[in-house]
Amino acid sequence: MVLIGSHNQKESYPRLKAVSIILVAAFFILLFRLWYLQILKGDIYLSYSNDNRITKFWIPATRGKIFDRNNNILVDSRPSFDLTITRGYTKNYEETLTKLNEWLMLDRDDFNDVVKKVKSERPYRSVTIARDISKELVSLVEVNQTKEFMNGVSVEPTPIRNYRLGDNGAHFLGYLREVDDSGLKRFNENKKESEKYRPGNYIGTYGLEKKYEHVLRGIDGIKPVEVDVKGRIIGEASLNVGDLSREFERGSNVITTIDRDVQEAAYQSFSENESGSIVAMNPQNGEILAIVSYPAFNPDIFSTSISTKKWKKLSEDLRRPLIDKVVQGLYPPGSTFKIAVAVAALESGLVSLDTKVTCPGYLMYKNRKYRCHKDTGHGSVNIIDAIRESCDVFFYTMGIKIGIDRISHYAHLLNLGTLSGLDLNEEKKGLVPSSEWKMRVKKEKWWGGETLSAAIGQSYNQVTAMQLAMMMMAVANRGKLYVPTLIKGIETYKGDDADLNDYYFPPPQLLKEFTLKQSTWDAVQTGLFEVVNNPRGTAYYFGKSKRYSIAGKTGTAQVIEQEEDQKITQKVFQDHALFVAYAPSENPQIVVAVIVENGGHGSSMGAPKAKKVIETYLDKQTISLLGNNPTWTSE
Repeated sequence: MVLIGSHNQKESYPRLKAVSIILVAAFFILLFRLWYLQILKGDIYLSYSNDNRITKFWIPATRGKIFDRNNNILVDSRPSFDLTITRGYTKNYEETLTKLNEWLMLDRDDFNDVVKKVKSERPYRSVTIARDISKELVSLVEVNQTKEFMNGVSVEPTPIRNYRLGDNGAHFLGYLREVDDSGLKRFNENKKESEKYRPGNYIGTYGLEKKYEHVLRGIDGIKPVEVDVKGRIIGEASLNVGDLSREFERGSNVITTIDRDVQEAAYQSFSENESGSIVAMNPQNGEILAIVSYPAFNPDIFSTSISTKKWKKLSEDLRRPLIDKVVQGLYPPGSTFKIAVAVAALESGLVSLDTKVTCPGYLMYKNRKYRCHKDTGHGSVNIIDAIRESCDVFFYTMGIKIGIDRISHYAHLLNLGTLSGLDLNEEKKGLVPSSEWKMRVKKEKWWGGETLSAAIGQSYNQVTAMQLAMMMMAVANRGKLYVPTLIKGIETYKGDDADLNDYYFPPPQLLKEFTLKQSTWDAVQTGLFEVVNNPRGTAYYFGKSKRYSIAGKTGTAQVIEQEEDQKITQKVFQDHALFVAYAPSENPQIVVAVIVENGGHGSSMGAPKAKKVIETYLDKQTISLLGNNPTWTSE
């Protein structure tokens, strides 16, 4: 008899065995997979998990401070809060921005710019939509943080630049602006990870902030934090995250050559409706004591998001507040150019102290009358008289005698029409013409009548205030010129004790040195002294100081060619006022160049400004030498 159940068992046994083998194999595969994932690759997948819930919270480095030469702070940083949004975490970013704008109150143009900015960024990249927000707005954000429309919105503490002089110094100190995508690509090339810029970072864009970005910036720190699925920070990371954490490294400090009191005196010498520039330097080393371009702007507006309205107002202002007039403003030098012509005339050997010219108030040259600024004439004058009284006829005559090429040579020697070497804000070279220049550029020969105009600082002549100051340095030092500098030293932070810090003080840099006859220097310096200190001098009534001997030269530069007896009523076409000086005349410690756009006469508009700057600086030098109670006569 055959047992059917036994037969079935025998038939099912191979199947059971196969299933068992499969189950055991599956178990071991699963076990191996668990070992692979948990043990062998555990750290990697833990890292992936951490990446989803742990993110880097960047701690902005403290940017270095900028000081004046006497350790007064010109620029530092202050705490502030930025409002940011991460589009990927919002339900509808445009609705969120619309609700936020009920607090921000941006106008339509600025709001649309914010929307475009957020839309153009990657979904999970944080975008700053408002900088330096008020404490009230910070509180509003915190109170409403749990509401759905606030997903992806956060407040981040960020240091912001604090420009203590306000508008004053804006052009040489500069400002910061947010780095855009093209900037991130450009500035991050070949940089270490710790040195790279991130979206939302700010970078020096102008002035010293730009030139010394690598010194001032510092390195941001990192703090790992946990975030929820909506990207909101819920606390510090609880796990050991290795080298994710990093302390920030503060930037180095820059010590400038600027004297804050002299800078203030120069800036305040301009009235509200004026425009122009002033630069003052120490001729013994090229250190810049004051550098003013007026009007200016408050650099703080660039540290935040500048509104369309503010930008339009600045960019359309006819007085050009965004232009650094000290190194970018080009002007005819007017009668200040007569210094170069006097040097060229004396060095040529064709003119001496005994050479006299009779000035009846004009000079006839090839059937054209060239007027002197004094209609009644100066009578018989030598070169010292001509410098003192700024006789145009004398210098017309010198131009005819020595020619444009000799004038051009010595003008360039005095650093006119030549870069100073300051390397700030794209300094312009200007122009002092020659016959070769005109043929090369304009394909025309030089005419004799053009030399007469050039000899009194008109024609094609174009110079900057910095170049005029360099010319006065050359005269004050009798041929020695230093590269102008704004940097006294660099302080690298090592600890809260300043004595622990490292300091670097760059030495003065000689630009060039040339030799002229001593009699040439004597004559020119005597003439410049008499401009200010002789009652017949053009700057006597406005430039003479009761405390210090100032040597200088006035200048009035035409903006447009004028017919005889023509009166210019529109301010934009009125003459520029110029004045250049050094003091004390016997031992120069400061040189000054002043340009007042459309200001009229250099004597009345330029000399008082230079005098104020000179007295402010030399008064401080006297106090440091004599103590706190010097005696002098006030004017």
